[in-house]
Amino acid sequence: MLGLVLTVAVSVGAFQLWYRDDELYNRFDNLELFNEWVPKEKAASYGFFYTFVHSITDVLLDPPEHYSKERAQEMLDQYPEGNIDTKVNVIAVMLESFSDLSVLEPMGLQADPYAALREIWAESCHGTLLVDTLGGGTINSERSFLTGFTYPQPDYGHPTESYVQYFARQGYVTEGSHPGHDWYYDRQNVNWNLGFDQYYFSENFYGSRTDAEYAPDNVFFPGVLELYQNRDPDTPYFGFHVSYQGHSPYVATERMYDTEYVEQGYLTEASYHMVNNYLGSVADTAENVAAFTESLREDEDPVVLVFFGDHKPTLGNANSIYAELNMDLNRSSDEGFRNFYSTPYWIWMNDTAKEALDTDPAGQGPDIGPYYLMAQVFQVCGWTGPSYLQYQQELRQTLPAIHAEGTYLENGVRTKELSVNSQKLLEKQEIMEYYLKRTKYK
Repeated sequence: MLGLVLTVAVSVGAFQLWYRDDELYNRFDNLELFNEWVPKEKAASYGFFYTFVHSITDVLLDPPEHYSKERAQEMLDQYPEGNIDTKVNVIAVMLESFSDLSVLEPMGLQADPYAALREIWAESCHGTLLVDTLGGGTINSERSFLTGFTYPQPDYGHPTESYVQYFARQGYVTEGSHPGHDWYYDRQNVNWNLGFDQYYFSENFYGSRTDAEYAPDNVFFPGVLELYQNRDPDTPYFGFHVSYQGHSPYVATERMYDTEYVEQGYLTEASYHMVNNYLGSVADTAENVAAFTESLREDEDPVVLVFFGDHKPTLGNANSIYAELNMDLNRSSDEGFRNFYSTPYWIWMNDTAKEALDTDPAGQGPDIGPYYLMAQVFQVCGWTGPSYLQYQQELRQTLPAIHAEGTYLENGVRTKELSVNSQKLLEKQEIMEYYLKRTKYK
C-alpha cells in the first residue's frame, strides 16, 4: 500500500512538474536527428512521455461551457449559408514578415520602402491586422485567415470546415502555393484537410524554377501568376499563396541593398545592417507585389486580390533592435500592443471585378484580427457567405480582436474584462467554433 501511494504521488508530481513543462523540454538540445519544423519530428524529439501526455491533452480538450453539438448546430442554423451569385476570382497572398514600419519615419527613415504600393493602397480597402505573434507563428495567421478560427488552432488531422471548403462548395477550384518544403508546418496534409484541390511547393513546382532553396519574390509571384493563368477559365478560382522572402535572419555584416533606409546614428553596426536589409527586402517585395497587381489590372476576367502580413519580423536577440529604434513594444500600453502585433492588409479589385460586383473597395478598413479578414473580403465583395462567417460579421462589430494573450478589443477599447453582453457574444462564437474545429466532419 505504501509503495502504491508513493508511486501515485511521484507520478502525479512528475506529470505536473516535468512532463507538461514545455520550457523544460525546450532546454534539451536533442534535435540532431530531428527537424524542428516538422511537427511530428518536433514531437518525437521530446520522447515518448511528452508526446503521449500531450496527445491525451489534445484529445481531452474541454469544450466551451454550455456546449453541445445540437446547440452549436442550432446556432449555425440561424444563419443559412448564402451562395455566391456573382462569382469572381479571388487570389490571396500572405507575405512573410511583411509589416509597415513607416512609424520609424520620425526617427530617420531616409527612403520609402513602400513607395511601389502607395497608389495600390489608395485603390484598396486598406487596414491593420492585429495578429497573435511577433517574429514567428506564421501558421496562426495563415490558418486563422483560411478558417476564421481564433487561437488556439486545431491540429487539422482530419477534414475540417474552412473557407476553402466553402469556396469548393460554391464551385470554385481551390489551389495555392508556398516556395518552401511540403512538410513545413505539415502543409502537405493540413491543406488537403482544409479543402484545397491542389497545393504547390518547392518539391513539385518552385524547385524547378530557382536554384535557391526558397524561391524569392521575383520567382514566387510569376509562379502565382502562372498558376492563375493555367486555370480553367470557365471555373471560378480561389488561390491562397504564402511567400517566403522576408523571413529572418537578416544579414548583420553588410548592407545588401543600394538604398539606405535608416541611418546608423545610435544603432549598433549589426543592427544598422539588419534593419536596412529587412527594409530592402520589403521594398523588393513591394515592387513585386505592384508588378503582380498591374499584370491583373487589365485582365478580362474579374479578380480580387487580398494581401496581408503574417507578423512583424524578428529584429535582434529578443527583438532588441526595436528598442534601439525607440519603438515601443511594451504590451501593457495600447501603443506598444499595436506596435507589437500589427501588420497591414489590403483588398484590391481590377476594373472587371468592380463592374461585376458593382462596388469599389477603396477606403480605410477596420482594425481586426486575422480570423476576420475573410469576413472583410466578403463584406467588400457584397457576399453573404457561410453560416459562421455571417455570425463573425456581427461579432466583429463589438469584438474586432480576440487575442491569444487573453485581451480583447471591445468597441475599440482594449480590455481583459468583457461586458456581460460581449461575454454572451463570445460564448456563442466559442460554441460554434468548437463544433466546426472538432466535430462537423467527424
